[in-house]
Amino acid sequence: MNEKHVGSDFDDFLREEGLLEDAEAVASKRVLAFLVSRAMEEQHLTKAAMARRMGTSRSSLDRLLDPSVPSVTLATIEKAARALGKEIQLDMVEADSTPPAPRAYGEHEVVVLRRDLPDLGLVSGDVGIVVGSYRSDGYEVEFAVPEGDTFAVVTLAEDEIRRREPHEILHVRQVTRAG
Repeated sequence: MNEKHVGSDFDDFLREEGLLEDAEAVASKRVLAFLVSRAMEEQHLTKAAMARRMGTSRSSLDRLLDPSVPSVTLATIEKAARALGKEIQLDMVEADSTPPAPRAYGEHEVVVLRRDLPDLGLVSGDVGIVVGSYRSDGYEVEFAVPEGDTFAVVTLAEDEIRRREPHEILHVRQVTRAG
């Protein structure tokens, strides 16, 4: 077994492999896509209605909402924020100048979903595992079937998950993939 990275954190590993900047860019885009999607959901906006509000095409909005598309213009981000009644706040800080704030949930921690996500086939009370976190309050949570196969990996805000309580019993239900 290669023990080069045992005991180090994932950022150290990515930095040593020359992948940290790309990983942070992808993570930032995933958080941005998540925040826009969540605001659209809260305002009951369809993609078509959102694109109209932004004065852009549906395909441009799809690129903004697609976490796997890392490049998006500042103008598009600004249009999305305005269309949602929000504003963008940017700041430049010294690299690694302050330690990261303590995270509410650690990697591999068992968490419970607080709300239904019908598009993904998930319901409030489903149990997942934190597989990653973002500098903002975003967490990547994996939901799996008992055989260990991944059912869904979702970016969630801190207030959308909670810790499993000591005397809770798990419930089994039949699932089908959404879509």
